[in-house]
Amino acid sequence: MAQDAFQDLQQQLGSEVPLGFLRLDPEQLRHLADAIEDADRRHAQALSVAGEQALGHVPKLLRARIRALVG
Repeated sequence: MAQDAFQDLQQQLGSEVPLGFLRLDPEQLRHLADAIEDADRRHAQALSVAGEQALGHVPKLLRARIRALVG
């Protein structure tokens, strides 16, 4: 059970997690993975808002083209 939560955390981070994290119980590992996922989601949202605010400085006629270039 702890091994599954440990692997979930590794997958969430996209890299190896130090083996010392195996000392945490599965609930703690899941809580950590959830916190990281939540932080990633908030970070992506903040970047999106910042990007939209930055486009406010670009002339309206160019915004659609810039959005298409940046993705």
